[in-house]
Parts: sequence; structure tokens; C-alpha cells
Amino acid sequence: MDFKIFEDLLKQTDIVDIIGRYIDVSKQGRNHRALCPFHNDKNPSLMISHDKQIFKCFVCGEGGNAINFVQKYEHVNYFVAARKVAEMVGFSNDELKATKFERKISPNLVPLYHCLTDLASFYATALQTSEGKEAKLYLNQRNINNETIKKFQIGFAPSDGTQTIKFLQSKGYSLKNIEDIGVLSNLLNNPFDRNQGRIMFPIHDHDGQVVGFSSRRYKEGDDSAKYINSPETPVFHKTSILYNYFNAVEHVRNAGYVYVLEGFMDVFALEVSGIKTAVAIMGTALLIEHINFLQN
Repeated sequence: MDFKIFEDLLKQTDIVDIIGRYIDVSKQGRNHRALCPFHNDKNPSLMISHDKQIFKCFVCGEGGNAINFVQKYEHVNYFVAARKVAEMVGFSNDELKATKFERKISPNLVPLYHCLTDLASFYATALQTSEGKEAKLYLNQRNINNETIKKFQIGFAPSDGTQTIKFLQSKGYSLKNIEDIGVLSNLLNNPFDRNQGRIMFPIHDHDGQVVGFSSRRYKEGDDSAKYINSPETPVFHKTSILYNYFNAVEHVRNAGYVYVLEGFMDVFALEVSGIKTAVAIMGTALLIEHINFLQN
């Protein structure tokens, strides 16, 4: 589709009106302010500029145009948010109405994607348990706060790796499914999670779907590999993914620049500093495929 549609839509959109449909907005000088809905805001820190047609929170750093606001507030993708804005302002475009932004997924891959999504939730929950307390403390000591942990779905794999397998089996996944997503040990007579006892970083594809994991050691005296990445699987191909792309892409489009970093911790460091235009190549070389993603 022609992406000029979004530009035409935004020209006919008043960001103050759009945001005012979701939260209370008050005028302050040339701008408007509101309590930011994207963090636990006590004093109005969300600035809305009618002249520039943008919003910006000076505490959590969220910002963008009217479509971005709806996207973040309703937790939908950019295309769906644009359709919602178009309905609000009476913007009519046949292509926007007819086009459906849907992933075409091979039926045999569907259970793998579901399995990965459930596993990411399992790891995230495990980080909040008493067993995950030490791992969470390590993250906090690395200046990775709770908001960052939640945003990036950082988790913990229980030290008893059989817990992971039992959880996934209880959700109806077969050992073959678990093997195919890359977390099953090679000992099928005593299956366990190859990432047991490690901090877990979900890796999302460019549409925001979890496709793999990277695990990190955190205990003193642990001589295992610092990072263990998911192997190549039917849904995970490391060289075709930029970490955090799905979070950063709209910020990059708005800012006009991107920081290309090496790893997860680099992205988290910039995130905590309020910089949301960072992606990581996860230790691989910067490839032409990565550059093409960034140019689109």
C-alpha cells in the first residue's frame, strides 16, 4: 500500500482531539498537558503540541503523532491504529478500508508461535517469584528498572528445568513443539529446559511476535557461557532480526535516526536514559538485510 495515506490522514487529524477522546487534556499556554497514561504519572507530564501535532512525555519518554498515541494506548499495530483514527476524523480511503494488516502464517508454525508466547509469559512470571528474586536484584543493580523489565518481558527460567517442560505440556504442547522452539535439552528421556537457572530475554520478530530467547548467567562463580541463544528453528533466524525493532520502529521514523548497538544490555541502557530509537544486532555482523529493514 502507499504509505502516503498515513501522511494524508495525519494532515486531517487534530492530535489534541484524538488524545482528548482517551484521557483528560487541559490547555496550558500554546500547548496542552495531561497525566501520561503510559506510566504511573502523578503530575501532568504529557505535553501535546497542537502546532507540531505531536505528544511527548517528559518522564517516561513516550511520544509521537496521533496514530502513535492510539497505537500505544490500545496496544494495536500502527495500521490498526491508523484505521481507528481515520474513523474518528471521518477520513475515507478505499485502500485503507480494504487492506488487512495480517500475518500469513503456515498452519504448522502456529503452535510454535503460541508455545513461544506462553513460554515468555511463564518466564516473566517466574522472575517475580521468590526463586527469581536474586535474578531480579541483579537486573536492578544493572540499572534495569521494573518498567524496562515489563516492557521487554524479561524473565527467569526456573533452576529446575523440568518445571518449564511440565508447564508447556500442561498447556497442550508436545515435546516435539518444545524441541522445535529451541528450549528442550537433548535428553528426551529426562527433558528439561536448556536455559534453566538463567535470566531470559525474549526475542521478537519485526511484528512483535516472540520467536526465540537469549539467556544470561547472573550468579557469581557460574562458569557457563555468558549468553545462550536459541538455535536456528523453523521460526527463529538470528541474522534476519534486529532486537527491539518492533518497539523502536515508530520512534525511529519520527526521529529520523537509529542507534544500532551490539546487545540487549546496550538497548536497556539507552531505554532507561529515555532513548527509544535503539536496536541491537545481538552479536552478529550488520548485514544488508538489517539495513533494508531500517530503510523501510
